[in-house]
Amino acid sequence: MSQTLTNPHSPLHPDHGNHPNHHLWKNGNVWWVAYTVHLPGWKKTRFRQSLGTTDVEEARRRRDVLFFLWGKSGDAKLSLRFQPPRSAREDAA
Repeated sequence: MSQTLTNPHSPLHPDHGNHPNHHLWKNGNVWWVAYTVHLPGWKKTRFRQSLGTTDVEEARRRRDVLFFLWGKSGDAKLSLRFQPPRSAREDAA
């Protein structure tokens, strides 16, 4: 667990706040994830992909594994934003 917490690409890293569903959204009954990967040569690619589950806990686990694997890749850098859901931002204003 401590290895996950010290990995800056991990959604469990202390700097990422307490928003457990960051980068997740539900389309119909299935959870999806969205993120950006910066590639060599000033290129970037935005990904949106189905996590293939209707269970939010499983979606979080699959997202965490996906982000961990991207974090370990050498040539690409995962770019993550950790903001509360839009509704929470609107409530704070």
